[in-house]
Amino acid sequence: RLLTSDWDDGLHPPASALNVSESTLNGAMAAFLMPKFAKLLRKVGQHKAAQEAENFGKQQAEALVKSAWNGKWLNRAWLGPVKGWIGTADDQMWLYQHPYALLSEGIPVDIKETIVNSLTTDCKATHVGTPYKCKKRSLTGEGGVWPSQTHPLVRALTETNHSSLGWTEWQLDSLSNEAAQHKQLWAGIWTSADEIMPPTGLPGVWTWTFPAFCMHRHAWPLYSLQALVGVSWDIDGLHLRPPHPELVPVLWQVGAWRLEWLDDHEVVLDTPGHCKVVH
Repeated sequence: RLLTSDWDDGLHPPASALNVSESTLNGAMAAFLMPKFAKLLRKVGQHKAAQEAENFGKQQAEALVKSAWNGKWLNRAWLGPVKGWIGTADDQMWLYQHPYALLSEGIPVDIKETIVNSLTTDCKATHVGTPYKCKKRSLTGEGGVWPSQTHPLVRALTETNHSSLGWTEWQLDSLSNEAAQHKQLWAGIWTSADEIMPPTGLPGVWTWTFPAFCMHRHAWPLYSLQALVGVSWDIDGLHLRPPHPELVPVLWQVGAWRLEWLDDHEVVLDTPGHCKVVH
């Protein structure tokens, strides 16, 4: 359900559709997270609840494919019988729902590949990252760049074998890049608003108040960098994958792969090119 809004507090359905409107962002997050939640529930012996969570996640993935997939990307939301779908193939592409759809095991691989292609052709990244929505049939951003959306995208691209695109996005989103692109500005660098507006590089108008120290700009890069360097955690332990090639020299330089740490752990080959570390 969309109800009054989902993560985007600027998106609202008509009052008459509050109880029936649908959010593909919420659906995609459920499709991605519920199977992981199910594993956690099984770990603590809650097998019935685990099955319910797993079924719900599967239903959400199936609903996204059946109802929201438009052949190029997932529609953004259904705003009831009067307004219908927004973010359709004839309208504009929104970023929000796509990182979680790409991370969901329930979304078919061919659909994921089409989404990635659409992100690189219908909604190209600006000089400071991928905008949260793009103008109809335009390669320029209509919305701002939000780290809380672009860094899940970095992880999603990396974990769907598009690590070069993920690394490029990570660098575009960085404060270092913002400083290089907009040397005359300080507001977006030091106050670190959660939204940066291309092409000016200024923070979104609702975060101009000084100081506006927003941790999105600082916490999310650390989260998404884990995927780029090939590290992830789940209920089974720590998983290691080959890092993005451009990061290998950096990792060796800072000693991120100190093999001494593995002395008290067991490295298990999971799938070709992917292993996990367990106690």
